Amino acid sequence: MKKRLAIFIALLLVCGLVGCAQTEPQTGQESQNVQPVSEGNASDDPSQESQIPSDASHEEVGIGGPGILCAVHDFGFHDFAKSFIDLVGQEAFMDWAEQTNKAEPENGCDLPEQSIYTMIHDFGISRDDFEQAYYSGGYSHPYDLDILFGDDYSAVDAYFRDTERLQTIRDKRRALWDLKVFILLDHETELTELYPDRTQVQKWSLIELVQAFDISRQDLERYMDQANQTVNNVHYTYNMDLIYQPEESPQIAKILAYRQAGEQTMQSQPPDPYPVRALDAAVCGIDDYETE
Repeated sequence: MKKRLAIFIALLLVCGLVGCAQTEPQTGQESQNVQPVSEGNASDDPSQESQIPSDASHEEVGIGGPGILCAVHDFGFHDFAKSFIDLVGQEAFMDWAEQTNKAEPENGCDLPEQSIYTMIHDFGISRDDFEQAYYSGGYSHPYDLDILFGDDYSAVDAYFRDTERLQTIRDKRRALWDLKVFILLDHETELTELYPDRTQVQKWSLIELVQAFDISRQDLERYMDQANQTVNNVHYTYNMDLIYQPEESPQIAKILAYRQAGEQTMQSQPPDPYPVRALDAAVCGIDDYETE
């Protein structure tokens, strides 16, 4: 009981910090700066202060995460990004958190009724709204949206108990995120002058960064080595040939052409609703960016 009380107090304190974002910006969508995490200051939130005028971070300010300990689940199960809280409203969310915090421990979990799964179903959040909130941020947590929006809690429970696999995926995504940030830091002037509407890291796929800033293969490999060190060399196996010859893939070429033409001017539907995710998945050699 004392542990659950401490957890709820932590929720209240963190929520208070979120509520003060207008007067003192935090990391997340209110923040104006991001930077890569290097050895010595590594944390589960790779967003820190830097000169890049970005207003988003890999891990948004929200509630939960590594500070809300669960002995059996990956911390993404009990983590609530600010973009998700905004879908239901902070007051409604805190009322829900207070009620679900009272549930008795179950199968080793101290918060069986307070998870991203129960939040989705208790508030009736639509998949479209959730996806938009998810991909507008850094989408570092490997959420399987099919099971999150299904009705089989046992499948959800089993998925989030595979903590080692999920942390490995999170580390790979962080290495990719830091790779992009290192590139942007080295091209900050060009970024702000040429792409003032794309200063958010998550608006760039790796292929587009290489093209926009004319990154040589040698320099990209240097950036990769630098980024991989932030997560103990856990990273995706990047398809370098595809990065430098994207026209070899008709689907990738189609997405790039759509992006370069300007999404707002196109009358047809985009080749993929989340083009950055699709482009990154291709160069990372994965089929499902949600769960790989």
